Amino acid sequence: MVGKVERSLRWACVLLALVSASFYVFNQIISPGDLGLCCDVEYRRVTMATVDKARSNGAYAIAQQDLALMEGARFTPNATAPLYMGMYDSASGGALVMILLGFWGEAGAGAFMLLNLLVIWYFSENRTVDLPPAFAVELEEARVER
Repeated sequence: MVGKVERSLRWACVLLALVSASFYVFNQIISPGDLGLCCDVEYRRVTMATVDKARSNGAYAIAQQDLALMEGARFTPNATAPLYMGMYDSASGGALVMILLGFWGEAGAGAFMLLNLLVIWYFSENRTVDLPPAFAVELEEARVER
């Protein structure tokens, strides 16, 4: 039988998971540009000028990644953007808020689902079952026999 406190906690977890998931789903369906929000993530084609600038700034790992992006773009000319493109500017303003809401919505949905499982475990009657002392001995004997 589910008690009043357990039922309340489980419903709270379910509702919070649904609210969090709605932020994530909304972010996946609608992009910031569709809402007229400024400054979404901007991608550009990577050129040797980009690689040279990264090297001159001492960002050798970035230069290597840029070369890999250029190679991918060279051998897959019809790749869908932003595949094989470099991020020129990350999101800012309203677009950044929307992207962060989507991220935290997904994280919150997962966290509240896990919290719901912990609530179920905590209120489970099986968690408090007192096993007879002979049971542990039988388990140990069975383990040794194998």
